[in-house]
Amino acid sequence: MKIRMKETKLGSPDGALVTEYKKGRTYDVPDKLADAFVKAGWATAKGLKRVEPKVEEPKAEEPDETKVIVPEETKDEEETEEEEELKDEKPPEPEKKDKK
Repeated sequence: MKIRMKETKLGSPDGALVTEYKKGRTYDVPDKLADAFVKAGWATAKGLKRVEPKVEEPKAEEPDETKVIVPEETKDEEETEEEEELKDEKPPEPEKKDKK
């Protein structure tokens, strides 16, 4: 891909050889290097107009359907069996003291 350098920068077209790319000059470089220079803002793409692939941002997961579970009985409405049994029992009568 052809690029025109906006700044003088070093780059490696093959991963081994380092080359100086001078400001204002046009170079034909591998796509990977061209993309790196363009994304960094150091060069502009020449020739064919490249269309950047759209990167979709992951959508936040929508929560599962919220279900409200209403208890069949509540303590306020009905007392437990144990509490009912305690109510049925009479409290012990106080002991009477004989005065002698």
